[in-house]
Amino acid sequence: MSFLKTKDYKNILVTGGSKFLGYTISNYLKNNDLKFDAVSTLDCDLKDNNEVYKLFKNNYDLIIHCAAVQGGLGFISTEQTKVFLDNIKIHSNIIEQCINKPPRMFIGIGSSCMYPGNKENMMEADIWNGKMSESVLTYGFTKKLLMLGQSCLFKEYNISGSHVILNNLYGPHDNFDEQSAHVIADLIRKFREAKKLNNPVNVWGDGSAKREFLYIDDAVTGIFKTIETINEFDVINICSGKTNSIMEIVNILSKIFDYSNINFDISKPTGAKIKGLNPEKMISLLKWKPIVDIESGLRKTVEWYQEKY
Repeated sequence: MSFLKTKDYKNILVTGGSKFLGYTISNYLKNNDLKFDAVSTLDCDLKDNNEVYKLFKNNYDLIIHCAAVQGGLGFISTEQTKVFLDNIKIHSNIIEQCINKPPRMFIGIGSSCMYPGNKENMMEADIWNGKMSESVLTYGFTKKLLMLGQSCLFKEYNISGSHVILNNLYGPHDNFDEQSAHVIADLIRKFREAKKLNNPVNVWGDGSAKREFLYIDDAVTGIFKTIETINEFDVINICSGKTNSIMEIVNILSKIFDYSNINFDISKPTGAKIKGLNPEKMISLLKWKPIVDIESGLRKTVEWYQEKY
């Protein structure tokens, strides 16, 4: 990637800088010799407004706000109060300090959880057209509040930017923790552990749920494309436009690991039946679309995971 406009920013803040998306964005900035701060919870508790106030004394001109309390379906459905309160604090503190020390551009990271449940091919205008899936309602609602806050910053303080809606990210440096991993990272970990012990791979639900997955490098490229392209404020899907069932993902991983002892646990939630995003605005506005197909991305991720762990 080589984006000239991004290099005009002299002081960049990446929140969630030690986590999956923020870490990968930070690597891009580092490799291009750009001045930035990648902030993790060890550096600054974004839930504490006093700490965020001190952080913003650095006068950032570009903010890429990746930080959020999140995890897989099990985590966000059982820790709803924590997800709600922590994310409200994080997003409101960041937005408040943008008023005090305005950046030129603010990139907020959204989620497909913001959209109504059980739908595919969802366009940006569909965000308010229906109820979100109950299993991700709390997390999705806090992302909507972040998007609304960004819109207010543009209207009242002329802070441009985009709210980038991503679907299920995967790839190297993902979170593979048993308690909070997202679906692909969780399945990769399960396959490796099950094969090692000759146990079945336990998969939540019946495998019928369809999701859209996006390889991390494509997600980061899309985010920087928005920085290069959008001059006001806009909401945009960064997506592949293709859905795969959990069963299909399991079958690909079964082939990669050469292991077929799999158990679908129908006592566990399957989640929304289908979630998919429409890429038309992305293709039209950014003149770009993701390039990594699901099988290639899974192979790259498994290779990295096996080398790392």
